[in-house]
Amino acid sequence: MKKCAAMLAAVLLAAQLAACGAPAAQSGSGAPSSRAEQAPSSQAASQPPEEAEATMEEAVQAARQMEQQMIELFEAGDREGILDLFVDRGGAYADAVVDFAGTLQQWYTQYDQHMIVPLAQVDGEYAVGLYHAICAGAYPDVNCNSSFGVMPMMQQDGQWKFMAEAGDALTRQVNLLAVGQDAMDAQDAGRNMKMFGAYWACLGPVVVKGNLSVELANLYQAENGDMILHLYAYNGTDANRSISDIQVEVTDSELGTVISGPMGGSAILPAGEAHMLTCTVPAENVLTGTQPLGELRCSVNYDHE
Repeated sequence: MKKCAAMLAAVLLAAQLAACGAPAAQSGSGAPSSRAEQAPSSQAASQPPEEAEATMEEAVQAARQMEQQMIELFEAGDREGILDLFVDRGGAYADAVVDFAGTLQQWYTQYDQHMIVPLAQVDGEYAVGLYHAICAGAYPDVNCNSSFGVMPMMQQDGQWKFMAEAGDALTRQVNLLAVGQDAMDAQDAGRNMKMFGAYWACLGPVVVKGNLSVELANLYQAENGDMILHLYAYNGTDANRSISDIQVEVTDSELGTVISGPMGGSAILPAGEAHMLTCTVPAENVLTGTQPLGELRCSVNYDHE
């Protein structure tokens, strides 16, 4: 049966595969482990031990509680209470913060699947992903809608709070996890690198119950002009599924078609698991060459059963 994913989500790169269509040996959970660091035992007695850094698990728990608080405060019309959940009370982003609280309330009203996944932590800042989805119908006739947000957060005076804007180091770390070192090197060298949609989903990984999906996560251009594509595939059904005949089309808003055609390969997706697939499009098949890419639209088609 043929499926087309019109809107493509990009996700955190948990595993790179040597050949297109070959699933990783295990689910791409990829969540960074976090250990509280103790002060060295040789530290002078006059110096107090450093406070243990919180774990990502603690950050996720705090985000879950604050998410519910934000919804309750929005429903109560408590703008000041919403802003107090943020380190800088929203600052210049105050209106956007309150608007997001309203969006979050709509997600909980409209959707029935709610996930919070750990993303990254750097220098006391943490990033978590808020994912909400609803599916109607049964496989293979499933219609799913989803929404997401990436929330930076930190502890301030012993209290967890969201941040209106992440620091540069945390932003880069999330991007690095999203695409991998080679893609970041390509971007740093001025070559094409693009992420799409919910680029962090694989780190969870995010698997929407009842749905099967193959989505373009990110792409970057190698030094020789080849285009490397990472596709995120998950199986939220209750049985193992096979995917085959993957075809990808990428179009630039000004340059036209970048890539169009079959990627080949096939894969078996175990029930409840997610994997990353890697495809290489030879330079001669990249229709825009090495020209800088702008706004992109993507579609993925594939057979599944």
